Amino acid sequence: MKIIGQRPSILLVVTQANWGGAQKYIFDLASHLYGQYDVSVAAGTEDSDLKVRLEKIGVPFHPVPALVRAVSPFSDLQAVNQLKNLIRLLGPDIVHLNSSKAGVLGSIAAKLAGGCKVVFTIHGLVLQEPLSPLVWVAYWLAERLSAPLKDLWIAVSEADRLAARRYGLANDEKIKTIPIGLDFSTLSFLSRSQAREKLSLLTTTDLAAINVVGTIADFYPTKGLRYLAQAASEVVRRSPQTHFVVIGRGNAERLQTEIRHTGITKSFHIISSLSENAASLLPGFDLFVLSSVKEGLPYTLLEAAAAKLPILATSVGGIPDVIEDGANGLLVPPQNSAALAEAVLQLLSDPIRGRAMGMAAAERVKEFSLKSMVQKTKSAYATLG
Repeated sequence: MKIIGQRPSILLVVTQANWGGAQKYIFDLASHLYGQYDVSVAAGTEDSDLKVRLEKIGVPFHPVPALVRAVSPFSDLQAVNQLKNLIRLLGPDIVHLNSSKAGVLGSIAAKLAGGCKVVFTIHGLVLQEPLSPLVWVAYWLAERLSAPLKDLWIAVSEADRLAARRYGLANDEKIKTIPIGLDFSTLSFLSRSQAREKLSLLTTTDLAAINVVGTIADFYPTKGLRYLAQAASEVVRRSPQTHFVVIGRGNAERLQTEIRHTGITKSFHIISSLSENAASLLPGFDLFVLSSVKEGLPYTLLEAAAAKLPILATSVGGIPDVIEDGANGLLVPPQNSAALAEAVLQLLSDPIRGRAMGMAAAERVKEFSLKSMVQKTKSAYATLG
């Protein structure tokens, strides 16, 4: 794989570089592999949070202008060519792909370039999303045809590993489950009073003496925020002193429309101006909610557990790997606003039980460390030969 005495080289690739779960995963890997490996990162967006953070630690960033999230045959062909040329230029031993689009196009480019092994991490399999039958088949064909080009698959959750097997993408020999992890030594939270005060400032609402149900989630349809808004309408009707706070990024127009439709604009707050360290505000929530319809394994879930919050989440992706229903949190079916509302009211009405669940979640999350994730990933690389 490499000349004796020469460090192995790795090119990490992701479709988008705007900060999110996959980008945090790449940054964590890059920052902890740097020095042991020659690490570079490529992504479709040049002006991004990921680029800025990588530059601060000295990891080279390479933009791939044609690599965009939307399906576009012309751009996609360009992206394959740009990635192929970059791989030939850098000559990495391993090309480690992240996100569905980069996984398909990057595996083709890597094989055309030659001379490298291809690793693909599933951050929530796209085939698990609610798609139309025609779109689903198109995505499955793209995944299925590119699957043989990947030498190793990494699933961040057992659900993704089993889904990849079920859809005929990877067998047990080619796929490993390696959960994401937190660096507990750098994780910090504000005190409850400090977090509540900052949330009050950001929402221009006095939240000091009311129940606050919150989440951290970007404004993608897969986060299921419309169902959270619908659930919030019922919760506020029955518990008027409850407010909801969503901290996220992206286009919130659909969510704002849903909030106006449900008539809870004074009780449902969107914070989109917080650029980083949103997790520090978690202690300001009385209850953390994830309403996702598809997930890999969300960092926000681990952070909420580390903050000892009562957690209510949908039973999708890797969430049940962390939350055991009734033991260290509550799980409800996805796309079910009625179940979500009832569970919120249940936890708010029994704060002693909620605190006990939060403490149990904090114990459970200790098993999800960044150190373990990095070590298992390095061991997986070593199997490539």
